[in-house]
Amino acid sequence: MNAVHAIFCRERDELMIDSGTIFKVPPQIARTVSADAPDTQFVKSWAVIFGLIPAHAQVTVLQSA
Repeated sequence: MNAVHAIFCRERDELMIDSGTIFKVPPQIARTVSADAPDTQFVKSWAVIFGLIPAHAQVTVLQSA
């Protein structure tokens, strides 16, 4: 099982990686994650391409309160 390496916040379109650094996710990528379909595959691909997280990392969605 992979550990969570990043958390995506839908409300702010931000990705926080395990080091605590926060990156603004481009709108066209962020739009692919919705409350009905919290699939983070495109956010993860974007983060891997830019070297923010390793390919084996897992991205989770921050659920609003």
